[in-house]
Amino acid sequence: MHVYDLTGLTRGAGEQRRVIIQSLDVPFQSLVLAVVGFVASLPLVFLFFPLFGYFALLGFGVVEVATFWLFRWRSRSGLRLKNYQAILDSRRSQIDQFIVCGQPFDFSRGVAVTVVASSVPLYRPASSVEVGDLFRSRLR
Repeated sequence: MHVYDLTGLTRGAGEQRRVIIQSLDVPFQSLVLAVVGFVASLPLVFLFFPLFGYFALLGFGVVEVATFWLFRWRSRSGLRLKNYQAILDSRRSQIDQFIVCGQPFDFSRGVAVTVVASSVPLYRPASSVEVGDLFRSRLR
């Protein structure tokens, strides 16, 4: 019996999935967003076409860019969340309140928790180690 760990192989499968359209290689998520953005822009274009004529067709581009900006692109700061996640987090946040695992943390309980690093380096930085010590530690 053989057991394989597939986590490394399947973790990014959704992000790496691609679709080929007329020799154009497109990420699957981008294709879905393009179709959703097109369908979402149809009512907007039909509403403004009698008022603005062919200029209303610019609504397709505006809605497509907005769709990709919200659901595909990531924020430039912080945790680099997708933009819609960053907007939701900023709307849910409050001053003087910490959110831990999606729940507000209550400091009145008197529980103190120390968060430590999950791994410890195997050796000290080279600036604080003698050259001989570094070689001897590697030989052990």
